[in-house]
Parts: sequence; structure tokens; C-alpha cells
Amino acid sequence: MIDACRAATKADPKLTWISSEFMLKQGENGDGQIPIWLPYTGEYKGFHTWSNKRAVAAGLTFRPLLDTTRDTLTWFRSLPAERQADMKAGLSPEAEKKILAAWHAQK
Repeated sequence: MIDACRAATKADPKLTWISSEFMLKQGENGDGQIPIWLPYTGEYKGFHTWSNKRAVAAGLTFRPLLDTTRDTLTWFRSLPAERQADMKAGLSPEAEKKILAAWHAQK
């Protein structure tokens, strides 16, 4: 997914891998800011590991991830500027900076 996003945007982001334990200590995702993210612990362990075998057997097919990424970006860029500025999910730039600073400060 990250490679598809890089290719679709021609960006070269600097990635920082942060443990789920640290994110939870920061209070992140209690309000669902990070879509589809759950820690791989406790009641959520294995939540995203279900099989799609039956769906594939029933005919489910997949588009190339790069195509989906490009098409989603094209759609998003077609939205009015005020809607693009009002992100519905994901960390705010301020929250991301705060978390990254705390992560790097502990090292």
C-alpha cells in the first residue's frame, strides 16, 4: 500500500514506525482518527487476519492497488478545496508532530 501511494503521488515520505503500545499511550485512535487501525493485542488481536478465501471462491476479484490509489487520489483532487481541507479521518498535522516528537524524544 505504501509503495502504491508513493508511486501514485510521486512522493518520497519519511516513514517512522511507531509501536501500537506507544500510540495507545498517546491516546491515539480512541476516537478513530486512524482508519482501520487497531492494536494487535488484547481483544483486537487477529481482528484484521480473517480469510477472504470464500469470497475469492465466490468470484471476488481485485484491482491493482496502484490503480485504486491513483483513482482515489484523482477523485479526492476533484473535490472542492474546502472539502479537501476538511479531512474526515487521519491525524491532524499537529497531532502527528506531537506524536513524532514524543516518539523521537524517548529514543
